[in-house]
Amino acid sequence: MTSERKIVVGLEDIKAITFECTKEKCAARVSVSPSKQIDVPHTCPQCGSEWRTGRKQQHTFTESAVEKLTGALADLSTVGREHPLGYRVLFEFEEPKF
Repeated sequence: MTSERKIVVGLEDIKAITFECTKEKCAARVSVSPSKQIDVPHTCPQCGSEWRTGRKQQHTFTESAVEKLTGALADLSTVGREHPLGYRVLFEFEEPKF
């Protein structure tokens, strides 16, 4: 017999969006509420490494995708509260393995 467990999360269950520094030996995190569109920090608050550069032409697609995602999450949570939809948007995650 196979047993499977999953975690299903609704938009209203998302308490924070976290950005984590990828610089070696840093891994500092910035967590922000998803209730409004988020501006990704330009630098890591701990080590100062650059997260967003002034060279927009190299990062436009990625930054735009992150901005669209965070904006969409904010919009969907507002719409869900103010004008309930006939459905819910859920996120499903595999349960962490310990």
